[in-house]
Amino acid sequence: MSSDSLIDRLGADIAGICHYPVKAVLLIGSVAEGLANVASDIDLVGIVQPSASGRFALREHPFEYDGHPGSILYLTERNLRRRIASLDRLYREAGHLTDGLATR
Repeated sequence: MSSDSLIDRLGADIAGICHYPVKAVLLIGSVAEGLANVASDIDLVGIVQPSASGRFALREHPFEYDGHPGSILYLTERNLRRRIASLDRLYREAGHLTDGLATR
């Protein structure tokens, strides 16, 4: 899988993939890092506006794009910042992350 060409095509079609209005979409994982292979999936994070109450229930949905499976996780900026802070804390306390798990 050529990450650059997939990213270009995906960017043009992102509105059709999202189920909710998004402020931004983040591409993460192997495709974003340029390490994708034929078995790689497409991992997206959609940044949404919180509701009037300031909340948005975590939502995720799968999709297929150009023959590749993928999923998009919808988060508010606040939720994303919390997740990043949590991962940062795990990284600092444990020394490193392996497959998303903090290890010593």
